[in-house]
Amino acid sequence: MTAAGLLGLLVAVPAGRACDRIGPKRVLAAALAAMAAAAFGFLAVRTVPEALGVACLYSAACQSAYTSRGALAVFVAPDDPARLNAALYRAGNMGYALATPIIGSAAARGTTTAYRFVLLGSAAAFALAAVACVLVRVRRPVVDGAAPTRGRRGARPLRDTRFLALTGLYAVTSLQFMITEFALPLWVVDHTRAPRVMVGAAALISTVFVVAVQPTASRRISSTGRAARAMAASGIAAGAGCLALAASSGRSPVSAAVLVLVGAVALAAAEVVQVVGAITLSYRLAPLSAIGAYQGVFSLGQGLAMAAGPVVLARTVLRPGPGWAGIAVLLAVAGLLVPAVAGNGRIHPDYPPQPTESGGQQ
Repeated sequence: MTAAGLLGLLVAVPAGRACDRIGPKRVLAAALAAMAAAAFGFLAVRTVPEALGVACLYSAACQSAYTSRGALAVFVAPDDPARLNAALYRAGNMGYALATPIIGSAAARGTTTAYRFVLLGSAAAFALAAVACVLVRVRRPVVDGAAPTRGRRGARPLRDTRFLALTGLYAVTSLQFMITEFALPLWVVDHTRAPRVMVGAAALISTVFVVAVQPTASRRISSTGRAARAMAASGIAAGAGCLALAASSGRSPVSAAVLVLVGAVALAAAEVVQVVGAITLSYRLAPLSAIGAYQGVFSLGQGLAMAAGPVVLARTVLRPGPGWAGIAVLLAVAGLLVPAVAGNGRIHPDYPPQPTESGGQQ
């Protein structure tokens, strides 16, 4: 799993550059087809090396799909790609929510037939998504009366210090995802007296909250300034969620359950504004001529958080000491630094200026 995750990170930037050269729709369709092939491939796995190979294929394809999806949003909805990408993220959350009972049932049965059913269903879903991607209609975004030139050599995200700094802060603030998925369940079970059912309740609340609130957040967080402030607010909310979880230790079952719910809601709110704010900034601070390469670099932020998050959290919040307080401060500080890095509404010269960026209402 670690090797597959690292490979996924390594292909992010090349996948982004491929989007700029041959078009994001082709890259996304190929990535989805590869994910379908990997899901079928797991059915034939018999040895550890075979499992490693298929896992690496799936991880590389998944990261390529994530990167190309962000680039494709510019060609499908050039007027507001951030809102479309946020809507796709919301749809993904709905998919996870719908699939969880099926996967849980398969795990509960623990039979070969049940697992094969899940893998076949996943492969079919990825294959259908690849076909749907081919049918998507795209239009080239226009800047100053002309379409951006693909692969412009001057646009290099790895030399864009501001964008790299933003990606680093995005990686830090994305630790909140691993808190919800990794640290919170273990914390509730091993360090609190809250009923174990609170693990499922917290996950359900998080998913429902994101699905319900994200459309409103996408409409309101539409400029560089608002996106930067949203990420600052996200850091503070995530920090508050960490402190609520820390306070649940040593409490009565009822008090612990209440504090766990408070922490889950705070983390869910942080996720909503962090995702929308980060997506908006990833478009607003990138040139259209290299949107794929920039999306590839930006996707490294969340990828690094997913890869390093379990280790960091296991050595901090899941051990005795001030771990929760330290993570809370880290998230809050990282979020508060985003407005300074993003600047006062500055954008790349070949990105169409928006009225909300200067003088108007934000």
